[in-house]
Amino acid sequence: MRISILSAAQSSHTYKWVKGIAEKQIDILLISFGNEGKYNYSNLPRVTLKVYEVAGDKLNSSKSKLSALRYLPEIRKEVSAFSPDIIHAHYASSYGIVASFLRRQNFIVSVWGSDVIEFPKRSFIHKMLLKYVFKKAKLVQCTSQNLKEEVALYTKTNSEIVPFGVNVNLFKDKNLNKDYSVITIGVVKGLEKIYGVDTLVNSLIKLRARGYNNLRLVVVGDGSEMENYRNLVNSNNVSDFVKFTGYVRNDLVPDFYNKFDLAVIPSLRESFGLSLLEAMSSEVPVIASRISGFTEVANDDIITYFDPGSVEDLVQKIAEYIADKDSAEEKVALARAHVEQFYSAKKCLNQQLNIYKHILGANG
Repeated sequence: MRISILSAAQSSHTYKWVKGIAEKQIDILLISFGNEGKYNYSNLPRVTLKVYEVAGDKLNSSKSKLSALRYLPEIRKEVSAFSPDIIHAHYASSYGIVASFLRRQNFIVSVWGSDVIEFPKRSFIHKMLLKYVFKKAKLVQCTSQNLKEEVALYTKTNSEIVPFGVNVNLFKDKNLNKDYSVITIGVVKGLEKIYGVDTLVNSLIKLRARGYNNLRLVVVGDGSEMENYRNLVNSNNVSDFVKFTGYVRNDLVPDFYNKFDLAVIPSLRESFGLSLLEAMSSEVPVIASRISGFTEVANDDIITYFDPGSVEDLVQKIAEYIADKDSAEEKVALARAHVEQFYSAKKCLNQQLNIYKHILGANG
């Protein structure tokens, strides 16, 4: 089998999909715009990477999308020479647009979130462009039921749910030594407003003001709000108790989870709860905002939820965890088993491969 994948090489999601598929002895032509990022695709056998420069380095603006289309003749030649059985584009509003012009029968497009939730609402033209991409696709893949319902607003093309999987052999309890004199709360998210990290920082500030002096916060990630969050911490005199790590590669994230006593995921909106699942797989107690992307993958029996954006509710839930750690630990084993059963990387990869085989079989 030969698959041409159009997706951002800089994304950890892309790398994990490409690596997993290639390990199944499938040849891959990966077409990306911008740069290779921090992942070394040259170490992956059976993978050929082609990277094209675009304005702004990513396909996140109208200007960059237009600049990408100028490579269409060259991309068509690359794809024709590779002769793939299937074209699979990830992110409908960028790579999906490019792939829709390649005129290939077996075209799959995967939606990741904002490409179907936000993009078509920008204008009538954006909406019609997304509908065109879906019309050209043989199948639309979604990471969640929430996205599947969004897709149905714009197309009658068949859709399937294929979640992002978790490497349960990587995200696990490694029994690292912890400093039990403090309670380490951690969050692993991009530092953007949508992920609500300020809610967690403000909760720590209130808890310490109420006498919870053994609390520490570790913020793993980078983003445009980093300076604002640092200023918030400094202005409230808690800089000695909050650590910002900056960007951390996905394969190094499990070591941080193993140092956390409690993981808090305060996002205001997410289409799929991958960060939630990674924390659950790492066997750390989790408090998360009650949003559809999270509640779809885990219920109240295994996750403690709080009202999105509510500092007071999060303060209360953290205080309850401190007062009754045993109840939180009871949820941990259930959470790990839940991820292993429904969201392991192996299970999700097999689901993806079965879809490829079904499409080729249907054409046979």
